[in-house]
Amino acid sequence: MLPILIIGKRFLKILLSAGCAVLLLCGNLTAGERLELEAREVGGIRRHEPVSALITLPQAVGRNTPFRLVLDGDPVAAQFRPAGDGEQTAQWWIDFSTILGPFDRHTYVVEYGRDVPIIPESARGHVLRTVGETFVVENAPYITWTIPRDLAGLLRSVDFPPNEHLRPDSPGLVLRDRAGKRYPLGGAGVESRVVRSGTRAVALRFIGGIEAGPLAGVRWTTDLIFPSPVSWVEVVCTLDDREGKVAAQGIELNMALDRPAPNAPTLVDIGAWTQVYAALSQDEIVEIRAAPGPATTIVDGRAKNGAGVHGAGGRCGVFRGRPDKLVAVATNYSDGPDDGTLRPLTSAPEGWLHVMDRKRCLALAIDQFARRADERLTATADGAVRAWREYPEGAAGDVPPAKSLRCWLHFVHYPPQFSAATSPRMMQTPPEVRLKAR
Repeated sequence: MLPILIIGKRFLKILLSAGCAVLLLCGNLTAGERLELEAREVGGIRRHEPVSALITLPQAVGRNTPFRLVLDGDPVAAQFRPAGDGEQTAQWWIDFSTILGPFDRHTYVVEYGRDVPIIPESARGHVLRTVGETFVVENAPYITWTIPRDLAGLLRSVDFPPNEHLRPDSPGLVLRDRAGKRYPLGGAGVESRVVRSGTRAVALRFIGGIEAGPLAGVRWTTDLIFPSPVSWVEVVCTLDDREGKVAAQGIELNMALDRPAPNAPTLVDIGAWTQVYAALSQDEIVEIRAAPGPATTIVDGRAKNGAGVHGAGGRCGVFRGRPDKLVAVATNYSDGPDDGTLRPLTSAPEGWLHVMDRKRCLALAIDQFARRADERLTATADGAVRAWREYPEGAAGDVPPAKSLRCWLHFVHYPPQFSAATSPRMMQTPPEVRLKAR
């Protein structure tokens, strides 16, 4: 989901760091005026999926103000939640689902005020509970997430009957300093709060920092967004690293996969510049490595009028084998002497993985993969999944989103082609929502 923000200038820098689209709404609205939002499909994929918007009204309204969302004159099931803490607030979250064909667009109308008919929210969907030192997000009887309130390990459990998808020992979110030392995020001193909660979406925020050592002074904020009715969680981890101390930030999860066997290896699909798949036996891994690069055009002299082939640039390779003996199985570059062979330039590396046994599957998708930093995605035969974004020496975080990692973790049954209504590319290219010109 890509939040849509209609905000004042003083919030702009912070919210850009979380990967949010930003809209500025000018002028005054009075009771009965229409606020129009246009949802546009941009990935060329037919979809039925959640959309989220954070809007700021011209005037604050009471927390019990009736709202409704309308499409073509008909009310749309939607969740409205105040984003401010006071008795009155101008900022409101809207969560709803949209059905869009390739490159379709829909115009929605937000109505609010005492005369707006109240549309009951769905009783089915997500429910947030606090159980001891954990948050529990449950969409009964389908899926239950358990999240430590200190974020240690990121996710403690993803119970998607009949299978648990995670082992309880995942490292979670991790930073690395210039000397290679690791710093797991979470634990003592972490502040957590509920950003919004309802059957259509739950959002949690965690704030912490590192107090000692080479990364002392680095602060971080992590948002976890659980939209309904899908089985993914969006993770946005943003760093305040003004001195450029952080060399890399990553996410590491240990899936509860069955042990691979000769007749049932661990299966991995890889979204590189093309799709690559692998079957991993015991102790094997597969890894995609990518680096940003300039856009490139190759002119085909055989084509009429010298037509060119355009590529997004960047080196990308897929490697497989034992960790100490990896072999390249696919690359879009050659480090040897020029032999006249041109590397594929059809698209940039996509940056996603499917990792699965014969019961469960995780789809991991990275936003802005290899656009501004080196990236590495790794999957092992025993179900360890690693994603790392590496920053060069001197890369500071004072200009958001210089150091931010946004990804989606989609838990589904095997095979994903049957059980998942949303592909990794759909998560990476959410519908755009903008204020329609009046």
